[in-house]
Amino acid sequence: MAKAKISKSKKSERTPRSPIKPWESELVYYNPKDSAPPLQGGMVRIKAEFDAKWTMGLEKNTQQNNVIILVTQDGIDLKGNQTSTTYNFNVKAQFIEPADDGRFVDVSNWILKKNKITDKYGNLLDFNGKVMASKPQQKRWSGAGVNESASENINEGRELKETLKVKIVK
Repeated sequence: MAKAKISKSKKSERTPRSPIKPWESELVYYNPKDSAPPLQGGMVRIKAEFDAKWTMGLEKNTQQNNVIILVTQDGIDLKGNQTSTTYNFNVKAQFIEPADDGRFVDVSNWILKKNKITDKYGNLLDFNGKVMASKPQQKRWSGAGVNESASENINEGRELKETLKVKIVK
């Protein structure tokens, strides 16, 4: 009987899934065939844009390293239709890592969590608070870590290790 209560409480703590599909979302970066750099710890990968007009307008000395990013969050309205809301965030540049070609932006989780776009685990939420993409799904759907150069570096490291073993033994 105690086990049944524990399993029920675990299920009730779990955040429900959003009915919005990741490939239909304006927040989730979805391109499984892509080869993107690995997603760093504490970062969340999203589709976002930079607002160049506002970013260039930041003139104070304390604002020079800031960037304005536009984030669109999906959700379901009261009638059951999929809608979206766009937010502007003034973020220090040290807390973001954009892709070279602008496909996605990696943002520190605490910034998005503060604005209720992610939860404490780095899961992307719709504006109803339901999970659209968990952290492992973000990695899988963005092709994070499937970089060929990373695998080449690992193989070179193995070859170097083998060479060192041979030299030490001889």
